[in-house]
Amino acid sequence: MKKVFRKAAAFIAAIILTCGFFAPYKPFSAKAEDKIPLDMYLIAGQSNAVGYSSKGFDSLTETFPNVGYGGETQWNFRSSGYGSSFMTADKFVWGVRRGLGSNGNFVGPEYGIAKAINGQYEGASDGRKAFIFKTGAGGTALRDIDSGLSAEWGNWYPRSLWPDGYAPNTATNDTKNDATGYLYARFLYNFGKVYDELKAAGYEPQIKGFAWMQGCDDLGHHTEYEGLLKAFIADMRTDLAEITGDSAVYGMPFVIGKIATTFVSHSNSNVPPFNAMQQKVADDMGNGVETIETSDLIIVNADGTYNGTDQYHFNCADMEKLGVRFGERLLELNGRKIIAVSSQQEGTVSYRMTDDGKAVFTVSAGVVGTKKYKISKLFINDVDVTAQMENGVYTLENPENRTYARAEFVEKDKYTITYNADDKYVSIIKSMRSVYENDDVLFELAVKDGYRIKEVKANGETVMPAEEGKARYTIENVTGNVTVDVAVESASGTPSEDTQKPDTPAKTPENKGGNTVLTITLIAVGGAVVICGAVAAVIVIKKKKKTD
Repeated sequence: MKKVFRKAAAFIAAIILTCGFFAPYKPFSAKAEDKIPLDMYLIAGQSNAVGYSSKGFDSLTETFPNVGYGGETQWNFRSSGYGSSFMTADKFVWGVRRGLGSNGNFVGPEYGIAKAINGQYEGASDGRKAFIFKTGAGGTALRDIDSGLSAEWGNWYPRSLWPDGYAPNTATNDTKNDATGYLYARFLYNFGKVYDELKAAGYEPQIKGFAWMQGCDDLGHHTEYEGLLKAFIADMRTDLAEITGDSAVYGMPFVIGKIATTFVSHSNSNVPPFNAMQQKVADDMGNGVETIETSDLIIVNADGTYNGTDQYHFNCADMEKLGVRFGERLLELNGRKIIAVSSQQEGTVSYRMTDDGKAVFTVSAGVVGTKKYKISKLFINDVDVTAQMENGVYTLENPENRTYARAEFVEKDKYTITYNADDKYVSIIKSMRSVYENDDVLFELAVKDGYRIKEVKANGETVMPAEEGKARYTIENVTGNVTVDVAVESASGTPSEDTQKPDTPAKTPENKGGNTVLTITLIAVGGAVVICGAVAAVIVIKKKKKTD
């Protein structure tokens, strides 16, 4: 998790934005000692998230006093232009109203979200209020492209897919800046700044959900987009959890606004497969990821005229409906139990809910290349519950509405296998030099004509052949270093002449050394090795006469 935090921190730079279009409303009453709870709702995406709706603007007359607003739209990463900026405490709007879109003449989904949630904070016993944060830019892609409006504002390409060592330059506007992931990084930088400003003003912000309205610029690329959106959701949850230090954000509700089927034309053929993909992402991810419908919010009429502000953007009444749907779904999801689990190459955590409301977590260690891992620790909402696990399973009796299970893994212990055998009579034709904890050791022996295996022992315990009549052996569930001793005898079962007393020399070259002890050191790189025809090249043989 520290590695993820370092990557997130790398693109949270020190740029101070101070420009705004409106004087701020009077803030909620907050002092440093009060620590007023503040629920944050986040908006991101392209133009219908930014707010380009102006048709019917004058009909939006309400102000929602329990909901504040801060954020930024249209920041040009190659020059210094922007659409709107409410990034510092003196610029925050304390009472959401119209005019918080791309500029003061437009409205975005923040208006409808505020309308949906405002009543939830009226007269709250703990003084709790709500705050909407937004960062977005029109015409921008989730794909890694540097064309169209993504060349002005950057793209949303998710952090986990960036090249190693890369981070967008959020500190300086420069014509040489790379568009890759710039908006993703800018969103997190802006969030971090607003979050810190709120805390400094005496609030205790807590993220309640994320509204995502984006995809128009990626129409026709739904196959590629599916994986990108899944990565975006996972990355955003991870990075926001790291910034806030709140593990509940790993289970943050994430609501996807589907693309209007009447975007650009009354029946846009690119939209249905794209919306089906968005729904599939929500179905696949589950865990608080859902979609909202927009098919009834008409932009282009059947006769080609615009019901929307133009052919791309909702009118203000429909934008209000869009926002209300976002707000209502986020409130609904915050009333449900959402359980998030960690997943990485080294291992995963899965869970299931029982009929009586318990959450059962199962931890599965993984393999990365030739390395095998085992669980080191399991945390539930940052509480170490490793000692309460049984066989990789932990049961939580009463999960909270936001429960996050995170596991840590370490490489499994590795043990050395040593073979003692007389190479004049025994060849180890298949063997393993080392194995991981709880793995099995497999080896196969071959004996000289006229001889047979008398006994094989592993750490003094007899090992029986895995197959009758064949010198194949298995040592199961290894938990420490193993020494394999191989004893042979003549096929007739009679002792060879080498079994005579130590001071009696062997009589012939054919039978001398029958009681010789050999230590075989297998030289290899990695875990398991197989020794075959070239075995003599990788063993060191030491002989001594038997002395008993």
